[in-house]
Amino acid sequence: MSVSAPYYGDSAVMRTPPPDLPSLLLKERIVYLGLPLFSDDDAKRQMGIDVTELIIAQLLYLEFDNPEKPIFFYINSTGTSWYSGDAIGFETEAFAIADTLRYVKPPVHTICIGQAMGTAAMILSAGTKGHRAALPHASIVLHQPRSGARGQASDIRIQAD
Repeated sequence: MSVSAPYYGDSAVMRTPPPDLPSLLLKERIVYLGLPLFSDDDAKRQMGIDVTELIIAQLLYLEFDNPEKPIFFYINSTGTSWYSGDAIGFETEAFAIADTLRYVKPPVHTICIGQAMGTAAMILSAGTKGHRAALPHASIVLHQPRSGARGQASDIRIQAD
């Protein structure tokens, strides 16, 4: 349980501590994706957060709060891979966010700050038409989609050749 105690600044006026940043952003209808979308349970435990679930919950809350007022979604993420291209998550993590962006009623302004790589670029494109943007020095990188092989070994060999 956290304790909120007043503190004194330079003046003798009693002040209260500032709000935590995520709450302040949410109050202003801002959603921020600043981490990769990882699927590994060990990574989720280490980070202490499930990024996809948090983003979806914020979008749904903002729709409930005011279904008419726009949502601003800032993206700075490598998507479901590291810089090297090694996969750390499944595309379904990004598809869940993209589907939610299209599901919620308020217009969603997607803005790339820094980078939107791979599936994060796909999320950027899922914003409301006419409300997608990138800051001047942002990088948007698309990768070839990963695909799994299915079927019998002989059929997979035919596809590979």
